[in-house]
Amino acid sequence: MTTCLSMARPFRLPFRDDDQVRENNQFHFREDEFARLFPRRVVVWMRAHQRPGEDERHDGYLRMPMPDDLPVIVAVRMSLSFPLLLSAVPLHAVDYRKREKKLERCWFTDGGISSNFPIHFFDAALPRRPTFGLDLGPTDGADEQRVRFPRNNGDARLAYWRRFPQSGLPALRGFLAQLSNVAKDWNHETLSLMPGFRDRIGLIQLTREEGGLNLTMPTERIERLTRYGREAGQQFVLRFGDPACWPPGAKASPMNWENHQIIRLRLLLASVAEQLQSLERACSELHGTEHDYQRFFTPEARRYSYPFKGLSDLEQDPDTGRYRTQAGLAKAMLEQLRTIAQMIEQHPDSHPAREAPKPTPELKLRPRI
Repeated sequence: MTTCLSMARPFRLPFRDDDQVRENNQFHFREDEFARLFPRRVVVWMRAHQRPGEDERHDGYLRMPMPDDLPVIVAVRMSLSFPLLLSAVPLHAVDYRKREKKLERCWFTDGGISSNFPIHFFDAALPRRPTFGLDLGPTDGADEQRVRFPRNNGDARLAYWRRFPQSGLPALRGFLAQLSNVAKDWNHETLSLMPGFRDRIGLIQLTREEGGLNLTMPTERIERLTRYGREAGQQFVLRFGDPACWPPGAKASPMNWENHQIIRLRLLLASVAEQLQSLERACSELHGTEHDYQRFFTPEARRYSYPFKGLSDLEQDPDTGRYRTQAGLAKAMLEQLRTIAQMIEQHPDSHPAREAPKPTPELKLRPRI
């Protein structure tokens, strides 16, 4: 994850270049600027592996490599350009909203400004294998237990409070610091409390002298942090790993892979049911009106933007049973989704959200990042 200050948005690295997202093609770099940030062999590699294309009007600029050719060190450096500690990384792109189409500098800084714990990178509708993360948080020193994991499905539902002084100049400093922290961290903080997420996140609580910007920690302190990490790793093995790798006498954890799978299945069905009911409400309320969604499956729908292909043929092939056109398949999909939604409405006492893990997530359209 990196944050583009010039475009006011985060990006995933490497930049995507596929059927859903075309991001990589817009960016260029200057060899002289990258030579100040990276070893020569890295810059030589990027020059030799520019993405295909012609850029005669952009003299002095080089095209970014294709995603699979981006050196890992470049992605890491763009991700951890911590403000005031490590300089931001300049790329160049065209602002097509301006009349003059020329490359301008775009500044990329720390990915943590946008998402300080992007565990959503490692997610799917239903997981095929365990994924997990370690979160670093503050401690007030009142508890000796520094490595924390949810002990059961009801644990870790409550947010950790961030306290700061309540009077004087320290109160103002604490207030402003928390403003910044909430602005950049609210997304992963709320996500980390969700069922299906909190069971695979280990929290390591650190004091003010540990981690972070403490760049000159003594050896003993570094070794203590290493022990925290080892303890967390052993806990992940107990929860999701091969029992043959467990230490002698270890007992199985109820917060295991099977527990994670059933939680994710329950949440998926509950949130899909809610989304389908919303779909059905829109379709049924607008049925028969001038805003009826069925009008997009008529031959006259060719005049709309983004029309389905094959609006004159919505039928299935009698020999194969397959729909011959995109429009036919889309219409059938919408009808089937409405059928499922109506089935859910007919069984209110058996709704998938009943007794599902809480809080139940909601499905929303969001940008791909």
